[in-house]
Amino acid sequence: MATPTQYQCFKDIYDREAKRCELLIDRGKLYLSVITIYVGLLGIASKEIIPKASASSLATILYVASLVGFVMALLLLICSTGIYTHFYPTDPIKVIRGFGAEPPTDEDFFDKRIAEIASAFERFHQVNDQRAQLLKYASWFMVLGVASQAYVLSLIIL
Repeated sequence: MATPTQYQCFKDIYDREAKRCELLIDRGKLYLSVITIYVGLLGIASKEIIPKASASSLATILYVASLVGFVMALLLLICSTGIYTHFYPTDPIKVIRGFGAEPPTDEDFFDKRIAEIASAFERFHQVNDQRAQLLKYASWFMVLGVASQAYVLSLIIL
């Protein structure tokens, strides 16, 4: 039978995963800021860059690659931050309704709560892993976009 201390241990594990979720979403917001700034700068500078880049096929290809990189990063970012499902381990109303005529013993109560937390943690962890993976891919596309754009600028300036 479970004890309050054991329950607290499982709850702490769940709370750490909730904190991880917050950190991943904050990282997504940072990536969104970077993408917005770069796409905005590309839009502003496009009147000057496109005519110069079109003189070189390599510069044109790299310019398009940078745009594709930022668009892909944005799409991956939207997918990663769009996974906002939260998994609450315990629905208090259901718990109270499930008591029946006589409330369960503390041990039975904590056993069920631990099982709920473990189940919610598993799903929450999977979603956070998926979110982290999408953010990783988004960062790779951002690097591709920045590197391509830097190379285009070096070709135009030199």
